[in-house]
Amino acid sequence: MKLTSPLAALSAALLLIGTASAQIPDIARTDANQIPNQQQLHGNGPRISWTSLTAAPTIRSRPGGAWIGANFFLVGGETTGGARVATVDIYNNTTGLWSSSAAAMPTPVSNIFGSTCSIGSKIYVFGGYSALAAGTNQVQIYDTIADTWSVHATPLTVPIWGALAMHGSGNDVIVTGGYDGLASVTTTYTFNVLSGLITPKAPAPTPRYLLSGAYNNSNGTVYVVAGYGSGTVMTSFHPVSNTWTT
Repeated sequence: MKLTSPLAALSAALLLIGTASAQIPDIARTDANQIPNQQQLHGNGPRISWTSLTAAPTIRSRPGGAWIGANFFLVGGETTGGARVATVDIYNNTTGLWSSSAAAMPTPVSNIFGSTCSIGSKIYVFGGYSALAAGTNQVQIYDTIADTWSVHATPLTVPIWGALAMHGSGNDVIVTGGYDGLASVTTTYTFNVLSGLITPKAPAPTPRYLLSGAYNNSNGTVYVVAGYGSGTVMTSFHPVSNTWTT
């Protein structure tokens, strides 16, 4: 997701997909990219109310998601009993209707709500927690036009789940944090989705997993918030200077 301010980075999660229903503030109902302004968030403007949307076709927890145009793609996740979801549920913000993919995810995974991002018409899933109760080092790719899945030829350096993956500039995805099976990590790198080139970057100041964040397109900065192991710390990563700010 690309946003234009730190405020937007903190208020981006407007679409909440629950076990049986979805909700979105009515101020954002007509425009998928509309974010509450500072006055609205702080109570000095119109109050934010919530509107119930049509229930998602599949009950799932800890999925990934990405917007492409008017469509929100809900990927992976876990159902009751621990089974992983292989299909993609697609919400159209114009019609208010859901549909589901015919194609199945090669390795269904959960714990990816920060590990999924889109570039063009494709969605990239970095790592994840498989039904074998282990992380994966795969980068799985969903082509939203062809409704097909593939696995990138270049694997991640280690199996990981709960990392944050944000589309930065060009074909680079910035990946940071996650859980490697032993501990939460500070590892940060860029992954070029065309060449598969992995370029190490400065480690994050705080190890964390299941974190959230957003890329600010106006200043090229990644804002990272929350996650296990971080408390309330908010950090920002500056790819050009390869530095972190707390």
